[in-house]
Amino acid sequence: MTNTAELLTKDTITLIINKKNPDKVTYVFKNRYGNKVGEHVNRPPATLSPQSNVARQCKQIMNRKGKTDSKMLNNQFEEVKQLLQLNYENEISIIEQEIANKLQAKQKKNIIKSKEAITKL
Repeated sequence: MTNTAELLTKDTITLIINKKNPDKVTYVFKNRYGNKVGEHVNRPPATLSPQSNVARQCKQIMNRKGKTDSKMLNNQFEEVKQLLQLNYENEISIIEQEIANKLQAKQKKNIIKSKEAITKL
């Protein structure tokens, strides 16, 4: 699963989640040629307001020609936000699984050390 959403304009938004603080998400905007055109740190996608810096950047990209009405832009942003939220939830699941795997490996290592210590006694 990818953590990138593609807009109708072929521009992309990539989510980078802070593993130590999952409520801190970096949104990286790239144009259709792959050049970075913006970066914002904000909350998870589901909590973004239509006036957030991420929403404004997204709407600006979707309305380059300035001909789309605000209601339509808000609806388009809501759709993008839902896609970003799905990507966010998938990334969080992956991070949680990685943490669980590390914890399990550490517990196995501790059990082996305990058994070795008991055997030596």
